[in-house]
Amino acid sequence: MFNRAAPLLLLVGLLAAASPSLARAGMTQERDQIILEGTVAAGCLMAAAEATFIGNATVTDLGPGRASVVINDLVDENGLPTGAEIVLTLPATCNQSNILRLSSLNGGLANSDRGEGGPFRNDLPYTISIDWGGQTQTISSDEGALTVAFANAGRGEIVITIRIPAGGDPLTAGAYSDQLILELGAAA
Repeated sequence: MFNRAAPLLLLVGLLAAASPSLARAGMTQERDQIILEGTVAAGCLMAAAEATFIGNATVTDLGPGRASVVINDLVDENGLPTGAEIVLTLPATCNQSNILRLSSLNGGLANSDRGEGGPFRNDLPYTISIDWGGQTQTISSDEGALTVAFANAGRGEIVITIRIPAGGDPLTAGAYSDQLILELGAAA
């Protein structure tokens, strides 16, 4: 009597042995490649500012791309500047090396009325400190623009500290204002 399992095992053995000979006879194996690709554009984002410290000022209209600061008491009863300090924090992200630029439109708080000078002055420069990417830079508003390059991508908070000095010569009557422009962009 024949064992029926034996012919089946022999057939499997023949098929397995035939595969290498089929490849040598010019039969090829099909192969596909799947390639995954993607691109991330360079970019930087800043979210709305948050006032983390306010001394002798009121901060309003905080939103993406804007913050309004009003100095509560710009001068004392003798017309001398009283000083103020404001700290703003902006969450930021840059996915490649980046450049931070800060400039003052008027070079300080400037009197739009430009009253008579004499022993009084029409402008009040102040200092601005910026902390971003592990670096802190400080400039006076009347020194021009501050530009700082960062070699790496960054994510965290930009901390801006504005210090308006007390004392000095008195200010002429009028409306004082300035506009700070903060730009964060991907480096070229």
